[in-house]
Amino acid sequence: MTTTAPVSDRPHRTATRPSVRAGRAGGQHLAGPLAHIVLGLAALASLFPLYWTLVAASTDSHAVVSSPPPMLPGGNLFENPTACTRTWASPGPA
Repeated sequence: MTTTAPVSDRPHRTATRPSVRAGRAGGQHLAGPLAHIVLGLAALASLFPLYWTLVAASTDSHAVVSSPPPMLPGGNLFENPTACTRTWASPGPA
């Protein structure tokens, strides 16, 4: 015996995914130009302390505390750490 499904007069409905709107949970937000500018400035601001550490390590202590301080690295980048370790390694006055 063969069975057949009843034919419906309604159109066949398929499961559709609801449209995703921005601003809702799971939605995708597109960043505008202002967001890119703000993020770029934040990235530069977070990199400045690393750059200032390089500048301070490559100049002498008098130049770092002078007003205005130097903004370009000096030529003593490799000499300053060795001088610092020599100072720590040498015995001080008793």
